[in-house]
Order: sequence, then structure tokens, then C-alpha cells
Amino acid sequence: MPGSVRGASAAGLADADDTALVARAQEGYTAAFEELVRRHQARAFTLAFRLLADRGDAQDAVQEAFVKAWTKLPGFDGRAAFSTWLHRVVVNQCMSTLRRRRPVPVPDDVERPAPVRTEQVVEERARGRALRRGVAGLPDDLRAALVLTTVLEQGYDEAGLLLGVPASTVRGRVARARRTLTAEMEGWS
Repeated sequence: MPGSVRGASAAGLADADDTALVARAQEGYTAAFEELVRRHQARAFTLAFRLLADRGDAQDAVQEAFVKAWTKLPGFDGRAAFSTWLHRVVVNQCMSTLRRRRPVPVPDDVERPAPVRTEQVVEERARGRALRRGVAGLPDDLRAALVLTTVLEQGYDEAGLLLGVPASTVRGRVARARRTLTAEMEGWS
């Protein structure tokens, strides 16, 4: 039976679909949950890193999110895809992290020593730093909506599910974030 993990070895879990793995994990089969973690950890980290702008905080948030997902898995009812549900857990963990910490500026990318750069390259780097600072300075709700829809390319509906708000609210938040960034970047056009 395709997608089934009943009686499957740990090696056979890689072929099972998420629904079958969730069902086995809900029965206490830890290898099935480990496979779900393996499948979804990279995307969960990307989401957390984009929301928190700190590698260490993102790693901690993802680890906490997976622990919470394991403990809350018995209550997962399958109305949403497992990945959507997990992303919601990650977003909630990131928002908790953001509430606990004071706002800190996003560090600029480490610049490599370079030979003489053209004026255009220098200006583009400065524009990029200004944009990153602008995104980091957005209120958490606007930044989360912008990151989910723009960076992670989620639709408004899925971003709304992850943030726990209607798609129209996500659309409004993204529009406000873009207006704010446009005003802040006005001198760079």
C-alpha cells in the first residue's frame, strides 16, 4: 500500500507520505516523527531565520518548535497539511522569541576585503543594508507577513493560516510594510 508505514522499517519511512508518518508518530513511533523532522527542518529553519534575523535564535526556535510539535502531535487533526501546521508552530515560537527580546538591528552582511569596487557596487550594498535595516525595523506583525509572502513565497491564504489571521489581514500588513519600506527607501531610488 503506497504511503503506508505499517510495519515498515526505519529505512522505509523515507518513502511514506507525511499523513502516514503523522499517523505513526501519533501512535508513539518516534522514527516516524524523526523522518518528519528530517523532511521539514530546513524549511522551518529558513522561516525562523527570516523572522528572527539571528542564526542562533532561529536554531533555538526551530528546536523548541519541534519539541512543541511532538508534544502537541496527538491533537493534530489533519485539517491542514502537516507542513502548514508545523510552520504555524514555528511562527508562534518565533513571535514568542521576538516578544521576549528587545529589538536589535540586523547585522549587515560580513563584507569581504575586496579590490577597488565601482560606485554602483558600493551604492547597491548600501541600499541592501538600508533595506535590511528597514525590514528589521518593521513591527513584528508586518515583518512576518512580508517575509512569509515575499521571501518564502507563501500565498496570502497560507500566510494567514500560519499567522492565525485572515488572508485580507495579511494582504493589508504586506501593503503597509511595503509602503513603510518605500518611504524609508525613497532616497535610494
